[in-house]
Amino acid sequence: MQALCGMLVAALLWYRKFRGDLESEQYVFNPYNPCVANKTIEKKQHTVRFQVDDLMASHVLPKINDRFDTCGSTRCMATAVRSNAFVAKSMIALG
Repeated sequence: MQALCGMLVAALLWYRKFRGDLESEQYVFNPYNPCVANKTIEKKQHTVRFQVDDLMASHVLPKINDRFDTCGSTRCMATAVRSNAFVAKSMIALG
């Protein structure tokens, strides 16, 4: 039971950090779906969607997605989000 609770807490902490990181980059979250954020970049919409262990970023220009992926590996933790185990390890490392 403690492991399950720990996974839920880790996921919530990761969500709060990831949301805060995106908001600090001026992404606006959808009021109807808290796992969708948008930002206008180069006059086109960049959409970030995330759910449990899946993350999708889409933009008309591939370089924008590549730049987001690079940002994710250092600041937003967007890359390699594949499992709750990764999330738990990340939260432990973040302190």
